Amino acid sequence: MKKIELILKSLLFNTLLLFKTQPDLSEKIHLNENSKVLIIRLNRIGDALVTTPLITFIKESTKSNITVLADKKNHFVFQKSLGADKVIVYKKGLVSFFSLIKNLNSQKFDVVIDAHDDVSTTVTYLIAFINAKFKVGLSKSNSKIFTNTIERGDPAKTHVVLRIMNLVTLFGFTFNPDEINITYRASKQSEDFAKQFLINNNLNNKFLIGINISAGSNARFWGVDRFKKLVQFFMEYNVNVLLLSSGTDLDKVSKISNQSILNFYSDNFDKFTGIISKLDLLITPDTSVVHLASAYKIPVFGLYVHYNTADMIWSPLRSEFDCVITEEATLTNMSYDKVINKLKPFFKRLLNAKRNS
Repeated sequence: MKKIELILKSLLFNTLLLFKTQPDLSEKIHLNENSKVLIIRLNRIGDALVTTPLITFIKESTKSNITVLADKKNHFVFQKSLGADKVIVYKKGLVSFFSLIKNLNSQKFDVVIDAHDDVSTTVTYLIAFINAKFKVGLSKSNSKIFTNTIERGDPAKTHVVLRIMNLVTLFGFTFNPDEINITYRASKQSEDFAKQFLINNNLNNKFLIGINISAGSNARFWGVDRFKKLVQFFMEYNVNVLLLSSGTDLDKVSKISNQSILNFYSDNFDKFTGIISKLDLLITPDTSVVHLASAYKIPVFGLYVHYNTADMIWSPLRSEFDCVITEEATLTNMSYDKVINKLKPFFKRLLNAKRNS
């Protein structure tokens, strides 16, 4: 049945393309304050964060009116990031799909941008049905839906943020890679909340290490005993440690923690970001948190699963960084000794630098 479904989708898609007017590829795309731009980026929080530099750059360079079509899992990132004037949340279902297309076409966008680094079937159909003079994206297997494409950077050598940023060259812009970073910032209220949280818990007077135990799947949970040993290691130094987690991992936190170690959890993404902004070092297996650290240039030590892919890891773009990587499907066999042998010199260098500053 799945094979038949894919064949039918392909036939529908190719039939749709037959009725599309062929674009004039010689025409240049010029954006200004009167232009209406739709940027599409679905999926998860990390996918949204790595797209924020593109949105901010286009907004600052053109003053265009920018709408972002986002996912229910990541829309809140765009609602508080720099550059987006409006955010629409994509809803699954055939009825919702055509209702969305009607809504988008009524807004008469001049340009639609596919900000996905990979091919999304959903986004492919969205762009095919949306009426816009220009449809742009990275050159991929679905390139026939676009009027303008730019070569996708080698994913084995080019950071995902910079691959997406290459889209701005389609509008006649160039950018300095060294000046690009994640642009999400916590609100003043959230940063004030974080500051007060640290004061109330006496965490503002020493080097502060945040250990995030949660990731997008259980495959990237490093294990209670290893996290406990890591906490004990830091207790040998005159530093503060704060455990971070998602709500689903609070039971694991209780097994890792002790009376001298606090933990922080919040459903409020902005407050969580505020806490990240106050750290001196973040240790994490989760790449979305890595990008938050990059926004504030917080040093990061990552625990990475790099399974069955040659793509670059999603490392922080602008933070001091080191990591341990496994090419297995989980972190199960990533030993404590392997991690601590690499983490210890990284941590001590940061600690000494702060104490001597």
